Amino acid sequence: ESFAPFVATSLPQVDRILSLASVVASDVVCDLGCGDAAVLRRAALSTGRSCIGVEVDHELVLLAREICAGDAPGKVIITEDILENYLLSPSFASATVIFVHLVPDQLKDISSALQGRIGAGVRVVAQRYSIPGMEGSILKEIPSMPSDADSYFQSLGAAWLYGLRDDQHATE
Repeated sequence: ESFAPFVATSLPQVDRILSLASVVASDVVCDLGCGDAAVLRRAALSTGRSCIGVEVDHELVLLAREICAGDAPGKVIITEDILENYLLSPSFASATVIFVHLVPDQLKDISSALQGRIGAGVRVVAQRYSIPGMEGSILKEIPSMPSDADSYFQSLGAAWLYGLRDDQHATE
């Protein structure tokens, strides 16, 4: 069951968060709470890489699969699963960039799993809400920006990039 209503991510916001994460062709991109898979679709089209999304809302899973089948066939895999199960999967373990489009309660529940992935050198981008308990791993924050839209939910919401800071990298 979904925790929050789906709010589509605008194309300008998709571009902002992909740029924030510095997604490149060698990345394995994962999106937790992928909704209509807008971020994954854009990442797959720009890098040529396969991406995986996780969504609990069955109708959104069907919508995302339909949208991606049109112009990113075979590049975006959408999994209908609860987060707790997915966090234990091999595909989560292989991700190098993780996008999270979740509400604060969900972010709090998975923050330790995300912190563990950051320790392995993974970049995490949170949109709209920062991840509780991970303040020490923030590399960059972009503030919310107004857009031409009247709705707050269509604005360019805040986003945070989490990862290992230079002083946190293990010395060899």
